[in-house]
Amino acid sequence: MENMLRLVTGRIGCGKTARIYEEIRKITEQGGEVTLVVPEQYSFHTEKKMLEMLGARGADKVNVVSFSFLAKNLLKKYGLNSEKSLDDSTRAMLMSVALDEAGDDLQVYSRHRYSPAVILQMLKTLKDFRQCSVTSDKIEETLAKLKPSLLKDKLGEILLIDRTYTALVEQNYFDDDCALDILCDVLDEHRDFDGAEVFVDGFRGFTAQEYAVLERIMRQSAETWVTLCVDKADDEFGVFAHTFRTKRKLIRCAQKSGTDIAKPELLTRDGSIDPELNALEKGLYSGGAEIYGEKTKKITLCSAEDFESECEFVACTIKRLIRTENIRCRDIAVISRSENNYSRQIRSALIKNGVPVFEDKRQPITSEPLIEFVRSAIEIGTSGFSTDALMRLAKTGLTDLTIEEIARIENYALMWQINGKKWLDEWTAHPNGLGEKMLEKDAAELREINDTRIKLVAPLQKFRVKLRDFTSLEAAQAIYYLLIDMNVGENLKKLAIKLNESLQSELASEQERIWSLTMEMLDRIADSLEGVRLTPSRFRELFDLLVSTYSVGNLPQGLDEITIGSADRVKTSAPKIVFAVGMNDGVFPMIPNSDGIFSENERRELAEFELKTDDSFEEKMMEERFIAYNTLCSTSDRLYVTYLRKDINGAQVSPSEIVTQIKKLFPKLTVIDTVDIDDTDRIESVESAFDIMAELTQKNTVLHSTLEKYFEAVPGYSDRLAALKRGINKEEIKIRDKEIATKLFGLNMYMSASRTEVYHKCPFEYFCKYGLNAQPRKTAELDPMQKGTAIHYILEKLISAYGSDGLCSMEKADRDKCVFDILEEYFKENLTSGEEMGERFDYLFRQLGLTVCEVVDRLVAEFANSNFVPVAFELSIDNDGEVDTYNIPLPDGGTLKIKGSVDRVDVAEQNGTSYVRVVDYKSGGKKFDLNEVFYGLNMQMLIYLFAIWKNGFRNYKNITPAGILYMPVNAPFVETERDENEKAIEQKKLKGTKMNGMVLDDSRVIYMMDNSGSGMFVPASIKKDGTNGGNLISIKQMELLMKRCEKILEKMAVDLHNGIIHVMPAHAANSQSPYNDVCKYCDYKDVCHVDENTPTREITSPNHSESLRKLGGDENA
Repeated sequence: MENMLRLVTGRIGCGKTARIYEEIRKITEQGGEVTLVVPEQYSFHTEKKMLEMLGARGADKVNVVSFSFLAKNLLKKYGLNSEKSLDDSTRAMLMSVALDEAGDDLQVYSRHRYSPAVILQMLKTLKDFRQCSVTSDKIEETLAKLKPSLLKDKLGEILLIDRTYTALVEQNYFDDDCALDILCDVLDEHRDFDGAEVFVDGFRGFTAQEYAVLERIMRQSAETWVTLCVDKADDEFGVFAHTFRTKRKLIRCAQKSGTDIAKPELLTRDGSIDPELNALEKGLYSGGAEIYGEKTKKITLCSAEDFESECEFVACTIKRLIRTENIRCRDIAVISRSENNYSRQIRSALIKNGVPVFEDKRQPITSEPLIEFVRSAIEIGTSGFSTDALMRLAKTGLTDLTIEEIARIENYALMWQINGKKWLDEWTAHPNGLGEKMLEKDAAELREINDTRIKLVAPLQKFRVKLRDFTSLEAAQAIYYLLIDMNVGENLKKLAIKLNESLQSELASEQERIWSLTMEMLDRIADSLEGVRLTPSRFRELFDLLVSTYSVGNLPQGLDEITIGSADRVKTSAPKIVFAVGMNDGVFPMIPNSDGIFSENERRELAEFELKTDDSFEEKMMEERFIAYNTLCSTSDRLYVTYLRKDINGAQVSPSEIVTQIKKLFPKLTVIDTVDIDDTDRIESVESAFDIMAELTQKNTVLHSTLEKYFEAVPGYSDRLAALKRGINKEEIKIRDKEIATKLFGLNMYMSASRTEVYHKCPFEYFCKYGLNAQPRKTAELDPMQKGTAIHYILEKLISAYGSDGLCSMEKADRDKCVFDILEEYFKENLTSGEEMGERFDYLFRQLGLTVCEVVDRLVAEFANSNFVPVAFELSIDNDGEVDTYNIPLPDGGTLKIKGSVDRVDVAEQNGTSYVRVVDYKSGGKKFDLNEVFYGLNMQMLIYLFAIWKNGFRNYKNITPAGILYMPVNAPFVETERDENEKAIEQKKLKGTKMNGMVLDDSRVIYMMDNSGSGMFVPASIKKDGTNGGNLISIKQMELLMKRCEKILEKMAVDLHNGIIHVMPAHAANSQSPYNDVCKYCDYKDVCHVDENTPTREITSPNHSESLRKLGGDENA
């Protein structure tokens, strides 16, 4: 029986596939059967075409197969692939094991044998060997010829790894990479294609394995038809150089198999093809191409400024074609050279313009919630309870914990710096941090936090115990039971339902696939490493490797969708319109890279010994040009070619050789620059119209005004427009509905004095902090605030217990001991153990104690020279406090009630008058500035004093305000001489820590505060001429100041009721003022986006006397 090879050749679009389809029709109509071999990605499309062309009965006579499917069927027929098939994930795991087992004998790959990149590269190398029919014998033969070199070392280790890997595979699996080699043996023995009619369509080239199979098919079949996109010219370097090489190899196969070769049938394009597209097809990569002199209508070149404008052009053009020309989405293809470069941007632009799209791309699964859950669980199981891993697991949404529970437990863990084994201990520290009293509500919250902790860590601890000594099967089972214990399957279903409800159907359907893939991975772990005992770290490595080999693809959601894909992968159904995007130098056509185990020079050296591992650089470049040709010429009606002028980093890039050729072929080419596109032509959907309106906001064009008027009336967009205007015009932020503002802040306001300070520093900070209750996360540490609280506590206890006279009569050593005893008591009651606070606790404890001892020494010195006696500590000004709240009626009918707690209240009684001063302990060196009070700042102490003056205090009669004092409670730094005595040093310390504030302008009060009248302790003194000096204020001015403060507070409350929450930080020009840069340490500066253009409320810097004149009420001030 004669065998015949029939080559059907011709350029693209000349009907090669149609020609063999006609032959297939004839054979099937006569009752014959055929085998049609196509690339794997074309199988579904080809079967569909057969059904459409031949009907169900005729299509049954056509066996559409890929090479791999053909091997699978025939090997199954003869029982040669009864073992489990390898997939990429199992290959990766077995290769990892092979590298591990061969590790002691490796040098080149020893250090990197656990690297996923090396594992995957090694698999690719072995796959290349198989496809190129490189056997281990051939490698050994080559090794014997190579001189000592790195290449020889590499090749020798690869041979060892290959044999180890193959031995592991052969224990349980059938390696599909070897299937075509076995198929050749099967065909030699069983001759399944004797007398058959075989058609091979859609290939641009074949592997060595595939050529070997084709050789046997040619030897046995009656006729073997092969289509090839190649011209009649034997062009070694033109656009068909790649397929011409394929043609030559096919002829050699036929000659080797003794197959007759029919004269190649050369098809030509018919006259119905558009002349422009025909000129393009003939002219690409053709030296003597004929110039097309007419203005182009079917070919458009677009020069884009950047990625965004390029994708926008493609999306708008597609939408316009659909809208104006009734083009179907399925007739459009967007093709780039690499799917990673364009897929996300193109997809986003199309969706924004309302165009349905199918993306022919697979996505990695590493970021899927279920995969993140399992990976985090394995990290915990193998490395311990890290807070980071626990929170990643909890935030997948696949546990039974609520968002609120997760937030509470995370805040607690971060606050108390919990990590590792502390997750297994009961938590006992206060949920609000250091220095807080544990009230019943706090204890209840702590119990809830502990319940959440147990719910999270208990199943994970059970899981962790199982991973101490285990096999791969036991590890897989442990993961499965953990998923069951933590109800992950049910929670994944709930997640899918939520995604569906939010119109994310693709993501919803993906969750079920991810569950199936996870179960598949667990099976792979159990099966592929059966009986292998693993260390925890090794198991974690293998699972991460496994995950890296999996991906998921999207199924088309409808019949009419645009196809997006890469030029070497995408299968288009003769699209009417093609967008070839990213036609830049080195990108499309792509410059082949030389990554992999072997360098390009090493490949060349191996090829000299007839050991070919891959195509050469030149051969790959030929294929790249053919891929570009195939992309551009696949359209039947219209072509759009786009390129960039700037890459994603803003660097200038050049158009590719394709663009240059097209410009030469078509002197009157239609060229578009995205910069020149009219804004109206960019509008193809409501969403894109809104974006363009936003771009034009500051250009004040007619189009902008028209769009703005339109969106003002569109539901869902009017609010966005209003927000846009506020942002661009930098409008003051405010709550526009006064009723909402009043409800938020309360008609009757009840706030602490410290809150008034926050509002006047910046209204927006007040809104964030107390309106939204947006609190920053904090860690439990001895920060200045906590130290200050501890100091307050010690001084209160000490002075309450001993009084000023008692302290003055005590020895310093006794006082110091009392300080440390009270400090220890405070820490036990209010803080936590030194172990929980970390290694620095003892040091901080000691330093804090020494600081307080110095403060007490200063207090003793002051008490010994003062008639003022401390009578109250942490005095409560509140509804149920010792002093009632400071109440201010508001013009809108509400009331502002201000509460607070005074560190210390001192009283001196004389002639029936009770002089009262309030003292505030400050560790930050705060200075009182009367002028700041006029801006609503620094009022806290005055409010306390006015509340006592206005409301009364205990049984004290004729209360008169004597002043406000800030007492430094930090250890002073003083410069001393080498031989300076202790008394002089103490005097310097006293001077450096003198109290500041404001004192009543009354010499009796000054003497009562400092019997010497020298001003050593307070900011007031009696001058040599007998007049009073310092920061003084008369009683009349004190009354005026109280009225001024009340007006300021009233305005604050009214502004809040009116929703005034502007971003308006206070700013003092004085660099030493605490209000010089209030935004620097603000917790909310990332919310308001403050910058140098943000308006500020400027605070002037007059001295005390000038401030008093500003206040009025005293001619001599």
